[in-house]
Amino acid sequence: MSDQLSSELKSLRIARDEKLPRPKPWKQLRWVAAGGGALALLLLVAVPAVKRVIFKTQVETTEVIAASPARATVQLSASGYVVPQRVSKVGAKITGRIAKVYVREGDAVKEGQLLAELEDAQERSNIAVAQANVRAAEAQLSEIAQQTERQKLLAAEGITARATVEDLEARRASLEATHDAAKAEVDVLRTTLSYMKIVSPLSGVVISKPAEPGMLVGVMAADLAEVADLSSLMVEVDVPERRISQVVVGNPCEIVLDAYPAKRLRCRVHEVGRKVDRSKATVTVKAAFLEIPPEALPDMSARVSFLTQELPPELMNKPDELLVPKSAVVGEGDEAAVFVIREGKARRENIAIDEDRGDYYRLARGPLPGTRIVNNPPAGMADGHPIKEKQP
Repeated sequence: MSDQLSSELKSLRIARDEKLPRPKPWKQLRWVAAGGGALALLLLVAVPAVKRVIFKTQVETTEVIAASPARATVQLSASGYVVPQRVSKVGAKITGRIAKVYVREGDAVKEGQLLAELEDAQERSNIAVAQANVRAAEAQLSEIAQQTERQKLLAAEGITARATVEDLEARRASLEATHDAAKAEVDVLRTTLSYMKIVSPLSGVVISKPAEPGMLVGVMAADLAEVADLSSLMVEVDVPERRISQVVVGNPCEIVLDAYPAKRLRCRVHEVGRKVDRSKATVTVKAAFLEIPPEALPDMSARVSFLTQELPPELMNKPDELLVPKSAVVGEGDEAAVFVIREGKARRENIAIDEDRGDYYRLARGPLPGTRIVNNPPAGMADGHPIKEKQP
């Protein structure tokens, strides 16, 4: 066994002259090139995509405009809100808890209409006690009056001393004062009880959710509800101080509610404020609707255009033109589009250009008026690009 092992060991030797197979250079270069290409693709595609997600692009914004036929006569425009000129936050004259509520938000009410009642059990009990005190005082007065008359007769005959009569008259006067005080207390308590009924101070509409039964209302507490006279709606706007000379009471104007941008409403300048807001350097101007539309609601955003002359009726019925700044348009022809801003992203939306209007295009089809869009979109912007609006 050992001889066989020894023989096998002797047969083992290192083949120093034989060359081992080596990989071919062109195959190595192929793998290097493939890896480099993949890395380049990652840098060109994946990295910018990641950057777009992590780092939002700052952009300027503009908006789609609804151009009114009155634009040639517009000398000034300002934004503001629809405000009722007659409005009341209805509360209770005394503090108490609500027992019943008779109206809901949106209900029309008349002046003096009962809106709610407060818990009044204690007040009614107090009135009952005060009325009992009045009756007791009246009974005592009747008794004293009889005693006084009897003693006067006895005193006249010399049977009773005059001092007794004087004491009874003094006691009668005291009881009369007590009786008067008890009656006055009843009147006060009845007045307080009347305050338990909360009525509307004006005719209008309940524009807030009324307080619920059990809630505390009154002095230093919550209000019951807010009632506004919708027939007194006006639009209040802030006009820059330096341009207030262009606004004249009685001049025509045009209102566009942000909620209904396609509808133009005629108005007149009703009032120019007599005080300047120093912090904003503006003056409040009130524009009165010629016909208050049913869709107008308190606190709606609105825009008022002050006109140099009355707009003819035929132009009032002419639809607005849809305009978009040329600087916001990308592509041409059927590929023309704008980037609409939605939830922090730029969404590409195709448009149909109808006519060139200088710095604007008139659109046959496009986003709704007032839609915010990207101005001067950066090269390479794509649909869904995360953005951040530049601060003015």
